[in-house]
Amino acid sequence: MSPSAPLHRAVLALLIASLALLTTRPAAAQTAPHQHGVMRLEIAWQGRALTLQLEAPLDSLLGFERHPRNAAEREAVQQMLQTLRQGQALWQPDEDAGCRLRDVQLASPLLQPEGPGAPGQHLDLDASFSFECERPDRLGGLQQQLFQRFARLQRLQVQIAGPTGQHRQELQRPATRIALRS
Repeated sequence: MSPSAPLHRAVLALLIASLALLTTRPAAAQTAPHQHGVMRLEIAWQGRALTLQLEAPLDSLLGFERHPRNAAEREAVQQMLQTLRQGQALWQPDEDAGCRLRDVQLASPLLQPEGPGAPGQHLDLDASFSFECERPDRLGGLQQQLFQRFARLQRLQVQIAGPTGQHRQELQRPATRIALRS
């Protein structure tokens, strides 16, 4: 067995817990309308693994939600992607927990070559941030810097599944702390 096998099992269990969290939400929450200025964050925490799944309308990140049309918009996309890829600058789990960012994944139609797309299409971006925590028993929350990095963001809807159960929070600008324990 490789040294990373326990971590892979923990991540798999975390993903299963995340799916359970998604399927237990009310139907209205699963089909929530696309809202500018609002991002959704799902946090799954099990053992040493902490995973954050962010869903954001591109308007909340860029001010437009289509493929860029000029050099200034292409530069704005590159800056946004660079900011998101530096997940440790966006998310700071409690220092005593010894969490380290392990992976960042970004997905969006924006990252694909522009196709014929429907006029008026509203593009989103999904981001996944995976952390491994040395002392998860000391993890009570995390600081987020989304409001500071993305001026158009007004609200962050958070759903958390962890060792103490499931709960929701809603942060409004300028709040920064997400409590992981209910």
